[in-house]
Amino acid sequence: MANNIVELENRQEHINQLKAAHHLYTKAGHYSTAYMLFCVLIPIIISFARFYICSDNYLVLHSLMAYSVVALVIGFVLEAKAGKHRNLAAKIQQLFDCDVLGLEWNSYVWGTKPSAEDVNDNYVNLPDKGFVNWYDIQVSDLNKVEATLICQRTNLAYDSKLRKKFNTIIDCIAWSVLALIMFVGFYKNEGMQTAIVFVGVPLVPIIKWILTTRKQNLEDIETCESLKSFIDNCLERLKKNQRSINESVLYRIQDGIYKHRKTAFKIPDYLYNLMRDKQEKSIHTMINQYVHQEKKH
Repeated sequence: MANNIVELENRQEHINQLKAAHHLYTKAGHYSTAYMLFCVLIPIIISFARFYICSDNYLVLHSLMAYSVVALVIGFVLEAKAGKHRNLAAKIQQLFDCDVLGLEWNSYVWGTKPSAEDVNDNYVNLPDKGFVNWYDIQVSDLNKVEATLICQRTNLAYDSKLRKKFNTIIDCIAWSVLALIMFVGFYKNEGMQTAIVFVGVPLVPIIKWILTTRKQNLEDIETCESLKSFIDNCLERLKKNQRSINESVLYRIQDGIYKHRKTAFKIPDYLYNLMRDKQEKSIHTMINQYVHQEKKH
């Protein structure tokens, strides 16, 4: 065995770390989902409410106009809550990588190391099955540096494909909702003031959610692709035996992965679960090809 990554990743303490990170990411996702519903679902309700609300009721009109301000404030609050859970989840997953890949914790870049309580208080009673062999067992046939690079690339390849799919879903939701609200607004055609309240007001939080989420997701994809390309170059150099890879390179990559994890928008669990089998097969094939190429050398 060229390394002990597979042995380490399947120890119960490390499986519990993955469970804790997963639980915290899920909680962060709940806040992000609540933000989406508040910014998308409620505006749709407001738009259709114009069929049942008298446009001369100034109390209702003023209340609806105040909604856009409230939505913006609540959006910031929910995002802050999501960020708190996401940050701790990223640290715990970073701890898992350090323990399994044999990296030292970099307090200067990653901050305070998660405690045993951070893990124990957050891992839930989920089956171990979904967290066993987190990294493909084929990495055991590679030397330590190659295996570490492959494991780091695995995280990025998985995440990048999920985000590209999610961006497509965001676009579909966004344009459908915008079209629906615009249709309802112009269908009634009750004048400028009512149009501003029932069309303009609902659009403010929707547009903010669309622009913020899509921009962040595109930046996340760009980060993943950039790091993945850098790792591919490192693997290519190793394969050609041009020169060895300094350990500091592994830490640079891990720094990038951590920064990405703690800021990236949480992909909904349903999409993750839907694409998991396909993604794992794709990654398994990629690693299998690399391992066979190495054996030929």
